[in-house]
Amino acid sequence: MSDGLAQVWQALEGWDRERPRTLTLPHARAQLYLGAMEIPLIAVRPRRPVAPREDAMTALVAVLGRWGLELECVQAGENYKLNRRDTKAYVGRIQPDALKLHAERILALGYPVFDEIVTWYLALPAR
Repeated sequence: MSDGLAQVWQALEGWDRERPRTLTLPHARAQLYLGAMEIPLIAVRPRRPVAPREDAMTALVAVLGRWGLELECVQAGENYKLNRRDTKAYVGRIQPDALKLHAERILALGYPVFDEIVTWYLALPAR
């Protein structure tokens, strides 16, 4: 468990959604904000864009399956959606410049899911 990610998780749990928050991590920053249609989001933005290569995305599919999630390719190497496998509900989006997670849905899934997905994302090679 990363101390930085644990602090982000605690901030997410206590976020009042009245104003955006930004937290600094060693290789990224995390933003809590309301996105389109007032959807609460957490975005993890690496200092340099990452390269979501096909081999890394294939490895992620097995990890997501353990948590009842699935990966949907929108545009190879550029844009992927994370959805719940059972309901197809949107959980997040993987892009070179940010990992965006639906705050309420990632909270419901729990810290271990958040930690594993964010750690995986931040380990992707830079473009």
